[in-house]
Amino acid sequence: MSLKYAGPKPLISAHGITFDLNKDDKFIYLSIVAELIQALNHEYVGGERYTHITAKKPMDCDEILELIRRNDPLLDQEIQDRQKIVEQEIQEELERAHSNRVLCEEERDVLVKNIELLRSYRINRSINKTVYYSAIS
Repeated sequence: MSLKYAGPKPLISAHGITFDLNKDDKFIYLSIVAELIQALNHEYVGGERYTHITAKKPMDCDEILELIRRNDPLLDQEIQDRQKIVEQEIQEELERAHSNRVLCEEERDVLVKNIELLRSYRINRSINKTVYYSAIS
């Protein structure tokens, strides 16, 4: 499992795919959150000041994952659980698309293909979101 940027939230229909640009992927925050964890994760001595210089470039995805795993040992299980939920949601969407009688056959086929096309995209977004919420909690 690796982290990678997916993009904004997809809006899938029988007429195409659009993206909600107001709902970007949580991946963009992961490096910042990881740096905050690093900055706050140390022994505190009374009366001392602490500073943290941020990196000039985003942290490596493997470093981010390792850092968050140290704070949340159940992260991998949470990711697997969320992945199963998203897979189930996609399967239910496919079943609804197949049984949709409002759409003509061509529109149903387009909808099914659009859902399938974005399967890995949506799973990747859910992984990023799970890692992000694990990091901030």
